[in-house]
Amino acid sequence: MKEECKAVFPIYLEFKDEIQRHILKKVKSKEVAEDLTSQLALKLYSSCEKLHDVNNLRAWIYRIASNTVIDYFRDEQKKQSQSISDDLLEDEDEDFVNIAVENCVLQLLEQLPDKYKEAVRMSDLEGVNQKKIAEKLNISYSAAKMRVQRGRESLKSKFYECCSCVTEG
Repeated sequence: MKEECKAVFPIYLEFKDEIQRHILKKVKSKEVAEDLTSQLALKLYSSCEKLHDVNNLRAWIYRIASNTVIDYFRDEQKKQSQSISDDLLEDEDEDFVNIAVENCVLQLLEQLPDKYKEAVRMSDLEGVNQKKIAEKLNISYSAAKMRVQRGRESLKSKFYECCSCVTEG
């Protein structure tokens, strides 16, 4: 073993805690920072032949640590992209069904009497709270609650009538 390689371990120990804190600031996870710091030790050892050309040990170690962090984020980005692609493929059928159900519900909503249709649309599609619905429709709060509730019940009933073949199937 060359003298440079023997010197790597004490150098690593000297800078280990400082470098680990530096890595932790970048990755925001103690476990990941510990893993990357361990990887750094291996990278330092595998680069030990270059040690005699190094003028500033701290800068050299920080550069290797920064490259290790960059490699980590690249790998994570690849994993995340692959996961998203897989999820999109799996969710494609589910999305189709959700869109079909949503379109069906919107068509059924149009069949409700206007006073219920407007209350349900405002409440469930626009996210307006029932007090605001009462104000906008110029009715009491209890009347707004009743219209939303009855509209939902009517919509639910129409949905089950329309889709009974699916639920019975």
